[in-house]
Amino acid sequence: MSEHEAVGAPERAHSKFGGSIASRYLNCAGSVALCDTVPKPPSSKYAAEGTAAHALAEYCLLNGEREADLHVDEAFPHGPEFEMQRFVVTPEMAAAVQVYLDCVYAELDAAPDAELYVEQKFVFDLSNAEPGEVYGANDALVYTPSTGRLLVYDYKHGAGVSVSVENSAQLKFYAAGAALSKPDWPVSHVELVIVQPRSRDAEDNNGGVKRWIMDPLELIEFPAEIDAAVAAAKAPNPPLKPGSWCRWCPAAAVCPARERDAIQAATLDYAGIGDLSPKMLPEPPTLDVARIAGILRGADILRAWLGQVEEYAFGLLVQGVPVPGFKLVDKIGRRKWIDNENDIAAFLTMMHGLAERDVMPPKLVTITEAEKQLKLAYAGDAAAFKEAKDDLSLRYTLKESSGQTMAPDSDKREAVDAVAQDFGSVNLS
Repeated sequence: MSEHEAVGAPERAHSKFGGSIASRYLNCAGSVALCDTVPKPPSSKYAAEGTAAHALAEYCLLNGEREADLHVDEAFPHGPEFEMQRFVVTPEMAAAVQVYLDCVYAELDAAPDAELYVEQKFVFDLSNAEPGEVYGANDALVYTPSTGRLLVYDYKHGAGVSVSVENSAQLKFYAAGAALSKPDWPVSHVELVIVQPRSRDAEDNNGGVKRWIMDPLELIEFPAEIDAAVAAAKAPNPPLKPGSWCRWCPAAAVCPARERDAIQAATLDYAGIGDLSPKMLPEPPTLDVARIAGILRGADILRAWLGQVEEYAFGLLVQGVPVPGFKLVDKIGRRKWIDNENDIAAFLTMMHGLAERDVMPPKLVTITEAEKQLKLAYAGDAAAFKEAKDDLSLRYTLKESSGQTMAPDSDKREAVDAVAQDFGSVNLS
C-alpha cells in the first residue's frame, strides 16, 4: 500500500522521504539519489496479496466491521481501476487481518471517547523540503482526548522476517505526522504498534502484536531528524552507508558500498565480485578460528546481497533489459491434474479397480491449520479460542528440535553442549 493514499483511491507517486523508507534515508543519505538511477521493480503476487490485505483491513475499519472473514472469496481492492491488481481474500488472509482488527478495536472500545482515524494523511512542513514533498498516511490510529493517549498502528501482512517496533523510524514518522496534523491534541502517552500475525516468530510475540512506548517529546523532535536527512540527501555526493536498512532498498544490488562491505565483511581482500576466482579463496583448514568466525559473520551479509543482485537482475530481464551472459527461460514443467479431484478418483476406481482410500487418502491438517479452524469456530470469543487452543496443544502436540544448527551468539536460544550430548556424563569414580 502506498504511503499517501487509502487503498481504494487512485495511486500517485511515492514520497522519496516516506515513512516506510525512513530508516534507510536517515542512515544512508546517498540511497535517495542512487534509487533514482534504477528502474522500478516489477510487481509480485506477494505485493498484490499485501495490498489486498491492507485494503480489506481499511474497508472493515472504515465501515465499522469487526469480522474480516465476512469477505472471504471477495476480491480486493474494490473499484474498476484496480481490476488488474485485485487479490481474492482467503481464509488465511482474513484470519491475519482479524488479528489487526481485534487489536485496533480493543483500544477503541477501552474508552468511551476514543476516536479512530483510518488512512489519515499528513504532510511535514520542513525547511529543507519542497512544499508537500514529505508526506504519508497512517494505517490506523486511536486517540483518546480524556487521557491524551495516542496509539499508532501499522499492519504488515508479510510472512517472513519479523519487523521490530522498538525505536522504529517508520512508526515514529507516522506518530509525528499524526500529532502534527492535529496540533490541538494534547498528547501524554504515545504507543507504537506493529501487527504482523504471519511473521515467523508471531507465536513468541503475542500473536504478532508488537508494542513500544515512544517519548511524547519525540513527536516534536523527530521531524527535525527527517529535515536533516532530507538536507543530507540533497547535498552534493551524499555518502552511501550499508546496514540493515539495505534489505529493502531498490538500489542495494547496484550499490558500490554494499558490494565492498559484503566482501570485506567476509574478511577477503577487496576486489570486484566479478573478479573473484576459486584460487583467491583460502581453504578452510588453513584458517584460524578467529578468521573463520569473521567469515561466518560476513557470509550472511554476502548471501543477502547476492540474493538482492539475483532478484534485481531477474527484474531487468523481465523488463526486457539485457544482462550479458544470462537469459530468461521457462521453469522445468511439472505435470498436474486438469480436472476435478473427485472425478479423477472415480475414474481410477471404476475403470481400473483401484481402491478409493489409495487414490484419495485422508490426511490430518497441520497444527497451524487446526488452530486457524479453531479460531474461526470460536470467532468473537477470544477466551474460548485460547482455552481450546491450549487444550489441543497440551493433549496432542510436542515441540521438539529436528537437530542442531549454527547460530550467532545474539540468538536467544540456549547453547547446546554437543560433546556432553554425544558422550553423556562420565563417572570417573
